[in-house]
Amino acid sequence: MTSKPFSLNKQFKELLQRVEGTSIRRKELIQLASSTTDLDIVQSTRLVARNVSRLTSKGLLSASGERNARTY
Repeated sequence: MTSKPFSLNKQFKELLQRVEGTSIRRKELIQLASSTTDLDIVQSTRLVARNVSRLTSKGLLSASGERNARTY
């Protein structure tokens, strides 16, 4: 079975390139998004949520930790 290509948000791709190491906490990812883009906290939270959901549904990202303290 071949996997179909899919697209990710350009801002989120750039955000992932700034992540150092192999894991990051969700709150840190949201803070990084709000500091590196022109988005406020609410918009950054939605950006992260949409793209993390997309990556986890494709099996490219895994989450661990409690509901309020996720690490990816």
